[in-house]
Amino acid sequence: MTNAWHLAVDFGTSNTAAAHQSPMGRAISALALTHRSNIMPSAVFLDAPHGTHAASDDEPTLLNGDSALARGRRDPSRLLLSPKRYIDHDEVQLAGRNLPLTKVVGSVIATVLRSGKAQHANHDPETVTLTHPEAWSAHSVEQLKRSAVAAGVPEQNLRVLSEPRAAAIHYASQQSVQSGSHVAVFDFGGGTLDIAVLRAKGDGNFEVVAAKGDNSLGGRTIDNLLYRWVLDQLEHDDPDLADFVRSAPITTVHALESSIREAKEILSDTSSATISVSTPHGETDLLITRDEFNNVIEQSIMRGVELTRAALTQAGVDSTKTPIYMTGGSSRIPFVQDRLGEVGTVMTLDDPKTVVSRGALAATLRGFTGGLNGSQGAGSRPGGASSGSAAAAGAAGAAGAGLGAGAASAASRSGQPGQTGPATPPGMPRAGQGQNQGSQSYNASPQTAAFVPSSANAYGASNFASPHATSSSKPKKSNTPVIVTACVAVLAVVVAIGFVTLNGGDDNGGGGNGGGGNGSGGNPPFTEASPYSPSREPYESDMYKPLASIFPEVKDYAPTGFYNRIDSCDTDPDKASFTGAAYDGLDIDMYSCLPSRDSLEDHKEEFIYNNFRYTQSGDDAQKIYDHGKNSSIKGQTIQEAGNGWPEIIFYPSANFASPNVTVWYPDKKFVVLSTGKPESTKEEAIEMLKFYNLMPQD
Repeated sequence: MTNAWHLAVDFGTSNTAAAHQSPMGRAISALALTHRSNIMPSAVFLDAPHGTHAASDDEPTLLNGDSALARGRRDPSRLLLSPKRYIDHDEVQLAGRNLPLTKVVGSVIATVLRSGKAQHANHDPETVTLTHPEAWSAHSVEQLKRSAVAAGVPEQNLRVLSEPRAAAIHYASQQSVQSGSHVAVFDFGGGTLDIAVLRAKGDGNFEVVAAKGDNSLGGRTIDNLLYRWVLDQLEHDDPDLADFVRSAPITTVHALESSIREAKEILSDTSSATISVSTPHGETDLLITRDEFNNVIEQSIMRGVELTRAALTQAGVDSTKTPIYMTGGSSRIPFVQDRLGEVGTVMTLDDPKTVVSRGALAATLRGFTGGLNGSQGAGSRPGGASSGSAAAAGAAGAAGAGLGAGAASAASRSGQPGQTGPATPPGMPRAGQGQNQGSQSYNASPQTAAFVPSSANAYGASNFASPHATSSSKPKKSNTPVIVTACVAVLAVVVAIGFVTLNGGDDNGGGGNGGGGNGSGGNPPFTEASPYSPSREPYESDMYKPLASIFPEVKDYAPTGFYNRIDSCDTDPDKASFTGAAYDGLDIDMYSCLPSRDSLEDHKEEFIYNNFRYTQSGDDAQKIYDHGKNSSIKGQTIQEAGNGWPEIIFYPSANFASPNVTVWYPDKKFVVLSTGKPESTKEEAIEMLKFYNLMPQD
């Protein structure tokens, strides 16, 4: 078929890229998605019904890309910037209207499809390959597939591949990678960070052997840090202007955000940039140098460096001999490359924003991707011909079609490709839909046996059958050992309950609510030796609010030295970026908060005082607390709950992550997480806690 062509789509958190075969030379190239760029924003805008007789339940009109952003500046209630973040939801709400998630995501894919068809005489592609994060669950991948079907792609034409495998395959096509050697992929996009270590196979394919990531660390994290830097500068130079920006109309906020993004990109090539703050009275320009920029983003970038070290350690490879391939637009930041260069050899071969889509298309053309439900395994090339070399990758590809490349790797090692267990796929709709997504294996500690079918990992405890499962063809064994074992277990439980009852539990169990109980905890009655009152009224906007505005009840039990200092919290909860090893794999949204620098007195430059605090209340707070208590990191309780004081646990540095301090009010179900630097000590944490009046003064 002379007009046959193939398409690959990298649907990103902030931007979407695609690759196709050039109509002229048939070579793989990035697909132009706008008149000026190979990428387009993943944003979706719900257009208002037109006409006097337009019904609100009519088929929605969805705009994408730059058009969505332009319309969203005038009506933000109809704009969804990052539909990928909602992949596990059945519906999303825009302007009070519930829309099927598959229709929203499908509109982005449909826009890419139209751009591709326009360059191929309006012919449909023979295959469409979709990429996804390594740690996505079976449910997440299935949602992406359904979205493509909603966009008009026939099921039999769909292929899927994890993003790090796609990137590795692309880079391997640019330079020689020996079979059995390892590479690392550092995918730093607009909204997330994903790191994977992969082993090269003899046929040119790759399998993932370790993965880490952070769903809340990306280019937008850097944008938010720069936004707060702007507010700090204005607060120092022009407090009235700072007040205006905090409560500015949405058009002013969008203009400032655009100027921040532009400055961030300029700083990748020059030593300084200007951020413009527009007001009705004119513009104010702020000069930021690259050194200042590096200081602003350092802690976020070091989190990515720590995760990279952890992934390499988990894989058991020599970091000095493992090249680190950079993908994602945020990976262009020189400071990112410099700090990663301390871990291994950084490789940046070409445009990092389109690497994944081009690698995915190369994988499909080489037969490394599976069809829907594994209907066309990795051994099948487009067009139906099967090759011997591609068949060798069938296990990884077929499993990857339904479970992601991590599961595929395990399946290929087990010798049972694509076998799945009866468990309900994890990653079902999160909070608000009755169920939270399971912990991600990319945040598991290095000791975790990731990607082993018989262990619990990102895809659930029994997401696919263990290769050692007993089949019906094997002779049945006697049930007597099982009965005896069960009896012994019951007896052990009875003895343990009696022991706990007599001894009051151990210091790692806490009270019935997760810590402390209702006694004094050995504490004096709660009192603040030095209550704190801010020098000015806290400011509120659509983006940031003080802690006491998000959780008004904290005024009833928390010290003023804490809640009055925490005056800037994101109004939209998200996954926490810096929580320490005890909270690896935590998949619960929290409110990210920062203290007012003015309130820190002599501690303004001390990270353990001025860093992020992550907060949550209710049942989610209980789950967060329990996650830390149940982790493999042994915490030390430095204060029991009681007499109005919270329980406080210090989790030491582990797995290349910083130490963590957990503050827990069990009766109120309110939790606060914060971290220090890797070298921070328990004694330093105690002094910080006393400063915030969370512990009694000496």
